[in-house]
Amino acid sequence: MKRFLILFSVVLLSCASLEKKFREMAVDYTISPMMKLDTIKTIAIFTEDDVLYDEAAMNLLRTGKFDVIDRQKIDEILEEQEFGYSGLVDENTAVEVGKLLGASMIAFVEPVSQTRDFDSYTVKVSAKIVDVKTGRILYVATAYGQSYESYGDALKDGCKNAFYPLVKKFGGLESSGR
Repeated sequence: MKRFLILFSVVLLSCASLEKKFREMAVDYTISPMMKLDTIKTIAIFTEDDVLYDEAAMNLLRTGKFDVIDRQKIDEILEEQEFGYSGLVDENTAVEVGKLLGASMIAFVEPVSQTRDFDSYTVKVSAKIVDVKTGRILYVATAYGQSYESYGDALKDGCKNAFYPLVKKFGGLESSGR
């Protein structure tokens, strides 16, 4: 029985290690040296997808470095300014909306591609964080997500992987909810 418990513990630790390695391999990212998170920053998340908004917000909050603006407030400003999320492709427009929201940073999150095999969904997600004052790109990532259950779950996984480097660097893995 004792051997079984030891073997089970080793297998469990190996699985956790493999998940961490997969998350690191599933993302290609760059963090600008200009990204200073010495104080909490207010960030607006621009995405057309509710699943991506929720997952991005959760991961940015996990860092302990971001105050996320509520989706409803973003929608109100976009409606007031007669913009849709599709109008935010132009970063200059997005920066102006970010200023109206009182954000110091904007996160753009979008699905780039999706495939479905026999039994799984795979999604590629793009994430970019821009400084509202300077227009500088502070963080950019593309990441893959996969699920055997649904497209939405693959999307969540891709978004989680896209923000994994920020959670790891600024929030520590203890607070990552994994």
